[in-house]
Amino acid sequence: MIELTFDQELGRMGPQIQQVKSRLAQEAQSVRFHENVKFLLKHGASNYQQAQQMLVKLQQNKELVLNHRATSTITLVDTTDVFAVHFGTNNFDIFSIYLSNLCSLVALKELFESGVTYLDIKQNNSLIRDKSKAIKDYYLPDAVKKWRNKVAAHYAAADPKNNDNIATIMQSINILPEYNSPYYSVGETQFQVEGRTSQLKGWAITKVYDELRSDLLSDCPALPVLFSNHYENGVVKIA
Repeated sequence: MIELTFDQELGRMGPQIQQVKSRLAQEAQSVRFHENVKFLLKHGASNYQQAQQMLVKLQQNKELVLNHRATSTITLVDTTDVFAVHFGTNNFDIFSIYLSNLCSLVALKELFESGVTYLDIKQNNSLIRDKSKAIKDYYLPDAVKKWRNKVAAHYAAADPKNNDNIATIMQSINILPEYNSPYYSVGETQFQVEGRTSQLKGWAITKVYDELRSDLLSDCPALPVLFSNHYENGVVKIA
């Protein structure tokens, strides 16, 4: 049998699962960084560079005095947003694909450890299809699954299905991340075209990641704290 192995304690599919989990953590950490930068832009930072400097100072000193009132207006779809414009939906695309892949790997792990072989899967593909579907139904939020299927893996506009309405098709290639404090998310603002509403649903990477850390991602690193959750009387204090 030819299969990647690093550590016997990880069991079957261990290396593959750890690689995917590592990428999920990277995407969530990247978005959390930008969520905290955006918060600082609302509370005193005059530009993106200054917000980054404030973030470093806060991480070093564990405390930072900020303006009480927001200094910039936050809208759901903001074409001046540095994160939205320069990164687009890349983090969300990668995260949704890899989370779906992780569910498939977990399904394979459970099958292999129960005695199923590669030959069994080849001869009866419903074994993995049914198991993978069950794992995805349990762990993969519907909004993330929709995003993966209609945007990340293949745009609905480039591969329309019979049940894709015109709003979904148009939105699949015309969308930016939205800042809805305290999270960056996608799909919160749904297109409405010809009386039809886009089938895409809103979701936030860091929120999904934090929720899954109680189970599927329990061995993944915790994200940096949200500054907005530690802001009181004009001061942010972090442990």
